[in-house]
Amino acid sequence: YESAADAGTAADILDVAYFKGVWNDPFDASRTTAGTFHDADGSLSEVRMMHKSLDGGVHYYTDGKYRGLSIPYSCGASMVVILPADPKDLGVLDSWRSESAEYRTGFLKSVESASFDRKVELSLPKMEMSASYDMEDLFAALGLDMGMAFPEVLDGLVLSVDGGKQQTKIKVDEEGTEAAAVTEIVMKATAVLDPVKPVEFRCDVPFVFALCSDGNAMFVGYLGDAGEMSR
Repeated sequence: YESAADAGTAADILDVAYFKGVWNDPFDASRTTAGTFHDADGSLSEVRMMHKSLDGGVHYYTDGKYRGLSIPYSCGASMVVILPADPKDLGVLDSWRSESAEYRTGFLKSVESASFDRKVELSLPKMEMSASYDMEDLFAALGLDMGMAFPEVLDGLVLSVDGGKQQTKIKVDEEGTEAAAVTEIVMKATAVLDPVKPVEFRCDVPFVFALCSDGNAMFVGYLGDAGEMSR
């Protein structure tokens, strides 16, 4: 990680989050096959697709708009994968973002508390992604001002938020998941389904995923262009 701080930095806040979890029931590597992922722009990417059959008490839920599946880790946490209800829909990121925070939280909780008695055939691509974000852009997208977001830090100090960034990395394979995120805020001195057949949960279109523990999302990610993982 390369810090955004420079010689003019008066204060620097770093937050590091790390997660490593082994699947409660690992994928069988011998079942991993070549697969095709339908990217958000309509193009196709080749992926390594993992496969697993889930049977009895599966945490699967749908409300007609989205389908969610919780895949447990041995540590008690889980990965919740969110697909559009329409398997041809490639715009799940925009639609999920447009939902209220209450709806998104409620959907995640509904997935994790569901008990589905039918078999689910899961297909999930192996993933290894990294990304870097400008914190000012993220705050602006949420309608927030970075300086106003840290009143306890700034109160009584002649400091203002000068910028920030977040760098994330995640790897998902047959054994489990490893994810890390570094968030930095830089401050400078200033004045201011069918009942018979198994349910198919094929993650071959853009999807949102969240690493959850005790009902809270620790990491939230999105795969919309599988080709970017190999570039």
